[in-house]
Amino acid sequence: MSEQYLTVEHLTTKDITRIFSKIVISPDIQYNATPCWTYTGRLGKGYGHFTWNKKNIALHRIFYAWLVAPLPPGRALGEIDHLCRNRACINPLHLELVPTRVNVMRGEGVAAKNSRKLCCPKGHAYEGNNVFTNKYGHRFCRTCHNASQKEGMRKFRARRGEHCRAKKREWYHKNKERINEGRRVKGMSRTVNPKPAPSP
Repeated sequence: MSEQYLTVEHLTTKDITRIFSKIVISPDIQYNATPCWTYTGRLGKGYGHFTWNKKNIALHRIFYAWLVAPLPPGRALGEIDHLCRNRACINPLHLELVPTRVNVMRGEGVAAKNSRKLCCPKGHAYEGNNVFTNKYGHRFCRTCHNASQKEGMRKFRARRGEHCRAKKREWYHKNKERINEGRRVKGMSRTVNPKPAPSP
């Protein structure tokens, strides 16, 4: 095995016997008219695992490197996608090296399911000017977003108006005597100093 790429030039007869003794080829589970090679041995998160060269490696990676092409290290240059959606399958015809994003979007995770949605929960289509994405790449319905913004502003103005009215009432009750005194003084000033009559 290379330090950079997983390269399997050959498997020993012992390894082949160990692997194929635990493979079930069933015509009931197929992809593209070819059956899955379901590994029934040791599994981890649904993927078959095998000890090769004193290392625990996912068996589908070994088969891809053995029968298709050397595999790049890690996930930076891509990862293997099971086209049949059967994680325990090691049939090289069902394996494809793809970028991580492609592999995720082909799956059944939350991101993949959301990316396949054609409309928002309220039925507005994700198309044209009605859809926009934020800096994280999340899609939003513009119609629902605008309605939510308007409702938020309505509630904010209602709360703000009630708050202002409450503040005014509080200020009035605190200054009620001074206000009434001012009104009395103002009324008196009007009585004592009436406005002059307009000249003819």
